[in-house]
Amino acid sequence: MKIKILICAFVLFTNVMQAQTTPEAFLAVAPTVPSNICSMKSDQKKSFLESNSVFADKLKVEIERRKKASKEYLDKNSGKIKAGTLKQVGFDSTASKNMETMTDAERKAMASKMMKEKYNISMEDAQNLKNMTKEQRAAWARTHSAQMMADAQANPGKYQANSNNAMEMIEINKQITAINQSFTDKDKEFGDRFAKVENDPEGLKMRKDIQTKESILTSMMGEVSTTEAAKMDKLSAELKSLKKQYCSKFSPQHLVILNDYFAYIKKTMPDYYKFEELQERQFRLQTGTQSPMGEKGLMGIQAIEGYSNMLKDVFK
Repeated sequence: MKIKILICAFVLFTNVMQAQTTPEAFLAVAPTVPSNICSMKSDQKKSFLESNSVFADKLKVEIERRKKASKEYLDKNSGKIKAGTLKQVGFDSTASKNMETMTDAERKAMASKMMKEKYNISMEDAQNLKNMTKEQRAAWARTHSAQMMADAQANPGKYQANSNNAMEMIEINKQITAINQSFTDKDKEFGDRFAKVENDPEGLKMRKDIQTKESILTSMMGEVSTTEAAKMDKLSAELKSLKKQYCSKFSPQHLVILNDYFAYIKKTMPDYYKFEELQERQFRLQTGTQSPMGEKGLMGIQAIEGYSNMLKDVFK
């Protein structure tokens, strides 16, 4: 009975820990964009920023935990990963181990032998390609392709496994490139939207006027005459009015973009997982070993961290 209770407690604890560290869990407790920052009082703004700061700290801790686990895995399995990588390109375990005590010339000779046997190209050929003209390389490629096709027909099984891996790697790279480009395009889109609001000519003029009035007020601080005090009161009222105008006109635009960005992160979460899955497959194909990424979700958490960083400047 006690054992069952302990098992249930462990399962419950594990589920709770996982729930606290997934991107979805962070999304559920992420600070929402304020609806109207212009009407918020100082203590409300302070409370919001403090809440976001606590949230950001939790994100940072989780990101660092995952990165540390990944590094520890790499350090612990570096030899296995190295051997797996060499095996994937044609070196057996004995040859991989022997390479550690070989001279540079011996390593080069072994690599040349492997390339000749596996890809029908010598190290000398590979080196000579660097010095060829475009036309010469094209002619060499046609000749080499013909030779490989003839060899493949004579030895059908020689290139099959390597070809399958190569085709899978090409497909993975295509998908990674496509998803990564979609991330880049979307980041640029949001960057352009923020920049449009930030660089609006009217907004720039208003911010310049605000800075000018604030500088004048600062310079007038101290003991002042009745006349100067009246000027300061008038300037303070003008400054307050100008800030209110600026906030009313430009803050809503900024908040809309922030809300859209948060919605985009939630919508894109499957793509973050897909990207990580592709990277894991790529790593396995390249090394023949398990990926050091461990639990998925780091990309999603980092995207949420980017959103949290944006919230830090929501009142500026």
